[in-house]
Amino acid sequence: YQFMPKNGYTSMFNKMLRNKNIDIILNTDYKSILTDVKFDKMIYTGPVDSFFDYESGRLPYISLRFDYEHYEMETYQKAAQINYVDSDVNFTRIVEYKKLTGQVAGTTTISREYSITEGEPYYPIPTESNHALFLKYQRKVERLKNIKFCGRLAEYQYYNMDQVVAKVLSDSLL
Repeated sequence: YQFMPKNGYTSMFNKMLRNKNIDIILNTDYKSILTDVKFDKMIYTGPVDSFFDYESGRLPYISLRFDYEHYEMETYQKAAQINYVDSDVNFTRIVEYKKLTGQVAGTTTISREYSITEGEPYYPIPTESNHALFLKYQRKVERLKNIKFCGRLAEYQYYNMDQVVAKVLSDSLL
């Protein structure tokens, strides 16, 4: 059983990003700097359809909206995350963050998570037609020898964080 890395994901990623071979460039579409950055191999984690400028069509994704609420109480719910699959509510889950981190405080903050159709892509929509469209892109991916497509968006595959970490550790990325 493992829920989170011992010191949290932030610590894990900070350690990885301290590597001298990694430069961080924020708020930049990679296509705008593609001719400026020299690389032998690339790891691409964005939407596969975007990489190919949607030439075979757009893959649909579920996006999310988060509404945050702060409460003057020690605890809001019994567990860190409770999923709601009932049709009588319009949100998909409530997360109480301090229960994820072990924080001790007299107040608490939650978020309600809503599935939406427009916005940043979060989750692939697994239908036969979407998979067929993905396979068109996958054939193009297979022809690129110096670029590794990995992750939820690049592989059009739902992954939990533990699956992503395990896949990266077990795959030969390049």
